[in-house]
Amino acid sequence: PPYILAEFEDGRTFSAEFYGSDYGLAFGKFARESCYSCNFRGAGHQADITLGDFWGITSDMAGGNPDGVSIFIVKTERGEELMRKIDAEEFSLSPADVNFAVSHNRMYYECRKKPEDYAQFIEDLKTIGLHRAVVKSMGRRKYYVRKIKRAVKKLIPESAKRIIRAIIRR
Repeated sequence: PPYILAEFEDGRTFSAEFYGSDYGLAFGKFARESCYSCNFRGAGHQADITLGDFWGITSDMAGGNPDGVSIFIVKTERGEELMRKIDAEEFSLSPADVNFAVSHNRMYYECRKKPEDYAQFIEDLKTIGLHRAVVKSMGRRKYYVRKIKRAVKKLIPESAKRIIRAIIRR
């Protein structure tokens, strides 16, 4: 999973799983105002290359990787030229079904849906700070239950998680 890393002037560091952090929780729900009315989605993409996560691909599919896969959608000759400059020693590139990739990534052709409490969250962010705004938006109980679940999940070995998943599937 992605992580946040902050390095302070005094040499201390802070590291946290991104989506377990207050910033990650806010990021998952709230975006910049422009993301709710994006002019560059779908046919509006104007870049030479569009780069994103290859949603829908699984590790058992050609080109799949359990650590994730990115997709480059080349739109112009300039994009083709730039792709030829990518070091094949550093990156593994292979052709992909663009229609498959796009069909699994709604954000390629849709705008994000603005949460009903967007304006309240922005106001809270300005007046009470990120942590309190996130807790208020989620609700105290839900926020802390989520934190506890994530902490407990980290304590359980992967082998036990597989057994638990197998039991749940039955």
